[in-house]
Amino acid sequence: MATALREPELLALGRSQYHSSGIVDWAALIPHMVLGVLGAAAVAGAMAFCRVMGFYFIVMTAIIGGALTMLICRWVIRRGRCRNAAVAIMYAIPLGLFTYLGYYQARLVEVGGWDMLRRIELLPKYIWFCWEREVFGKGGRPMVPGGDFQFYCNAVVFFVELFLLVGATVVGAQRAATKVYSEQSECWSKSISRVVPEWVAPAIVEAVQTGDLAELLPSVEVLPIPNPKKPPPRSILELEYVVDGETSVGYLNVSHVTRGVRLLIRQLLLTREELRSSLPLFFPDATIKIPEHEASAVPPDVVEPT
Repeated sequence: MATALREPELLALGRSQYHSSGIVDWAALIPHMVLGVLGAAAVAGAMAFCRVMGFYFIVMTAIIGGALTMLICRWVIRRGRCRNAAVAIMYAIPLGLFTYLGYYQARLVEVGGWDMLRRIELLPKYIWFCWEREVFGKGGRPMVPGGDFQFYCNAVVFFVELFLLVGATVVGAQRAATKVYSEQSECWSKSISRVVPEWVAPAIVEAVQTGDLAELLPSVEVLPIPNPKKPPPRSILELEYVVDGETSVGYLNVSHVTRGVRLLIRQLLLTREELRSSLPLFFPDATIKIPEHEASAVPPDVVEPT
């Protein structure tokens, strides 16, 4: 584990960004991995049930299943205290595959009974059978021959849905594992976002260079959530923080949004003064307070900006 840096050392390095320690708490992670597999099996069963009832919407249902699997995977990573992105991704890929292929296995159980649950060797043949006989664009039963065109359409849909479901799970796992974690407090950071005027993002970058960030933050105006149909260009400030009796840690993620595309400009490790001055912007009711005396204001894992 890296040694915690004090503020003078931090300022000597320049603005640093968070870098995960890569530590894995296997004693906590493995039991939650097992629970995650059970959750993925439930998602697969729910997708198969939607298919049987005629409520399976091509691609859309797979996206919903992917979102649920992603939430399950994020829960596993966070509760298991996994700060290693590689381990998280290596778990997310088979979990996503298990969900989508489990959906077909559940359909096979519906067709042939519970004995089919352990006949995993029949799954490739059943998937091929579905490609040949399902009518593209219709959910539920009955299945009738669809011709070569339908075969290729079903195959394309299969891989698109598989990619979306597994991809969503992997992205969720990677983000969960790289979220700010305080090794001193042994807890994940909380986060809160605010929409601010477009000029704020470049102004914050300039204020960092001039050392005026603590003076700038209290003057920033919070905007209401924009209309999703016609969102104007804007900046988003996200505060990731850990505040307890031992230490206070704060990272400010500065993003700019144009035409619905969010681009992260910089991630800033805040000094104690800057963290304290930023709180009214995110917590106008002063529900969070920074202790006057604390062991360190800097997390143990930082890297120099690139």
